[in-house]
Amino acid sequence: HSTSHALTCNKSFASLAVLSSKCHFSSKVTTKRSKKKLNSGDPLSSTQKSHIKVEQGYGNMADETQDEKAHVEVHLYDLSQGMLRAMSPMLFGRQFEGLWHTSIVAYGVEYFFGGGIQQATPGTTAAGKAVEVVSLGHTEVPQWMLEQYLHSITDQFNADTYHLIQNNCNHFSETVAQFLTSNSIPQKVIDLPQDILATEMGRSFAPMIDQMFSQLGGTGAPV
Repeated sequence: HSTSHALTCNKSFASLAVLSSKCHFSSKVTTKRSKKKLNSGDPLSSTQKSHIKVEQGYGNMADETQDEKAHVEVHLYDLSQGMLRAMSPMLFGRQFEGLWHTSIVAYGVEYFFGGGIQQATPGTTAAGKAVEVVSLGHTEVPQWMLEQYLHSITDQFNADTYHLIQNNCNHFSETVAQFLTSNSIPQKVIDLPQDILATEMGRSFAPMIDQMFSQLGGTGAPV
C-alpha cells in the first residue's frame, strides 16, 4: 500500500508541475502569434488578447504630464484551479492555498511574464479569472516610464530565462510592484516556491522541474 501511495503522490505532483508549465509554454506561443494578425477562427481572437511585447514601444509620452496617480493592483490566479489546495496535504504534508500566477494591473493594462514580458486587457489572459485582487496603492510613475523600465529588464525576464522556481511570473510582479509603489506582492506568493522545496516531495521533484523547463527552452539557474 505504501508503494501505491507513493506512486499516486508522484503522479499527482507531476500533473501539478505540468499544469503550471502550460502557462509558460502557451505564453511563448501567444508571443509568436502576436507578431501576425490572428485568424478569425483562432480561439485567442475571441478574447481580444493584446500580448504585445513592450519593446515595441514606450507608450504615450504625453502621459508624463498627467497629474492623477495610477492605482496599482496585483492579480492572483490559481493555475491548479483548486487542485493544489485539495491535494497538498497528501503530497507535501501541509496545505498550500494555490499554485500562484500573478500579474500587475495599472493604467488599465495587465502586465505579466510568461514567454517574455507581455501586456493585455485586464481579465483576458490565458490564466482566466483572478481568484484574488490585492491593492498595492497608487503610483506617480507615468505609464511611459513603466514601459521604458520594462524594456530595460527584458534581459532578466524573457523566454530563455523563465524558470518555474527561480525566475517566474511572481518574481516579475514583485520587481514591477517595487518599482511602481515600493510595496511587495503577498508574502504567500513570494514564499511558495521555497516552501514547496522545503518539503520532501518538493525536493525530490526539483530535478524534474529543471529538466522540464530546459526542454521548453528555459535556461534558468539550477534549483
